[in-house]
Amino acid sequence: MHLANPATSFPPCDLGGLRPVLQQLPGPLLLIREQRIAFANEPALCLLGSEASALLGRSPLELFHPGSIELARTRLATAKSKADAAVMPAMEESILRADGSTRCVQTSVAFGVESGEPVQLIFMHDVTDLRWAQSELLKSQAELRQVAAAREAAQEFDRQRIGRLLHDELLQPLAAMRMEAGAIDPHASAQSAAPMLARLSELALAAIDTTRGIIDDLHPPMLDELGLSAALEALLARFAQRTQLRCRLLGPSVGVAESATEQAASLCLYRVAQEALANIAEHARAGRVEVRLARRRGRLALRVHDDGIGMRSADQRPSGASGLLDMRERLMQLGGGLEISGRSKRGTTIEASIPIVDHRSRAGHVPAILGQEDAYDSLLSFLYRAPVGLLKAGTDGHIEMLNPMAAQMLLPLAPQAGLENLFEVLHLAVPGLRSMATRQPLPSGVICESLRFEVPAGPRHPPRALSLSLLKQHGASLMAMITDAAPGTPAA
Repeated sequence: MHLANPATSFPPCDLGGLRPVLQQLPGPLLLIREQRIAFANEPALCLLGSEASALLGRSPLELFHPGSIELARTRLATAKSKADAAVMPAMEESILRADGSTRCVQTSVAFGVESGEPVQLIFMHDVTDLRWAQSELLKSQAELRQVAAAREAAQEFDRQRIGRLLHDELLQPLAAMRMEAGAIDPHASAQSAAPMLARLSELALAAIDTTRGIIDDLHPPMLDELGLSAALEALLARFAQRTQLRCRLLGPSVGVAESATEQAASLCLYRVAQEALANIAEHARAGRVEVRLARRRGRLALRVHDDGIGMRSADQRPSGASGLLDMRERLMQLGGGLEISGRSKRGTTIEASIPIVDHRSRAGHVPAILGQEDAYDSLLSFLYRAPVGLLKAGTDGHIEMLNPMAAQMLLPLAPQAGLENLFEVLHLAVPGLRSMATRQPLPSGVICESLRFEVPAGPRHPPRALSLSLLKQHGASLMAMITDAAPGTPAA
């Protein structure tokens, strides 16, 4: 088939006998004769979602979306007046398929003659997916710019907030301490100096609390020392104290990360929990908050639910949700995802998950830190919150369970090996412990009581003297209690 070139005045050729060729064209094509559809090839039928019998004889204007009808009418009228000219340039229009859906197409009109009658050929190119991809790309770029701006604003806000904290809540107590110390008469009696020393102690405690809060905001040491569960527990405790909301943490305990992947996942989920709690405090009007951790199918998941007013779909749009965008971006960088659901007066649920390597499937033994998911059991709740270290181990020393306090006390002795075997953790501090447990002839009984051992100073902790009490329970397991050593406790 030959169509006239716009630069020439050759008349269009006769299309008679070329319909089989037109049928084989890969792109959608309509042949218009006397302002009616006289032919449609197979790709055109697929694009329009119609049978040939339902399409032939109709006006081509019926195929266009109402918003594109006037443009199409003008183009067809122009095509009729310029039938001797050539091919009209492509334009983008919207068409309606038989099922009522809309597609975006580029159309161009060419001219020909069939059986001595002028006809128009409408070539169509579906660009719907291309335009959608372009729109999504522009939207993503806008969101990334918004995230970058929001992060910059958040960083500046944090700098200002930390500056105010350092000035108002740390610098002022330190200045007051200096004044109190200067006011103490070096020749005064202990009795007269006692009130000033008590005041100095109060100011020092306030400065310590402020410093700890700033450190936790920047990067919580507890996350590295005790793991995600303990860090979230402390975060919820501070949040509950500040907002007076009822908070609880559920799910299996997640201890200290064993790899860089788990460390990144734990920090990311901790930041998601921080952002979610900040949103709850500001917008939710909630009375209760529930945070749940879960390990499933090689993923570490966090679920935060409140019983507040509920988040509407409009509140999740990027235009007003830089915090949500920040959550999504953090998770996407680690291959994770975020889901948000909310119902009016039924609260909001935020679920985040990140793929990790599940080290519990490795050969070997990894102990479980007693988790708060068992808090409904009063005894286990007491063990979890006990101010002393409690653990259970096999008679070969493999640790089966320990509470957060025990983990905190023993970690400085085994920063590399991990808390897997009690005898290996304490083999330097209490060298004869394994033989003491083996020599115990009775199936149950006290192996050692108030046995003192030293924990040397580390980069994050001062030296510490601890006391160990170990009991063989029914010959099948060892129960241990670790406390701060009292003066006079016998050494190992």
